[in-house]
Amino acid sequence: MDESEFYLEGARLSDHAMRQINAVDPMTHVWGTRGAHHNFYQANLRAGERGIRLTRIFVVDRDDLADAEVQKVLLAHQKTGSTFALLSR
Repeated sequence: MDESEFYLEGARLSDHAMRQINAVDPMTHVWGTRGAHHNFYQANLRAGERGIRLTRIFVVDRDDLADAEVQKVLLAHQKTGSTFALLSR
């Protein structure tokens, strides 16, 4: 399975989740904006809006924390009630 297939399968499973999603993801400034990543991100947000409990660890470069796109992703997850932690690399 390549990276795109992995994220597409993650999106499919997120759309079918019934209780909880736990995930660890590397995040860059383009995390929620490219192809399969975008589908996965949107599926996670939909799950959160359905009341699915999201617990995520984002692995992020310290320099990327100030990036507006990274902040946008974190804010969107916070608005759905997601629990997340940041692990800097």
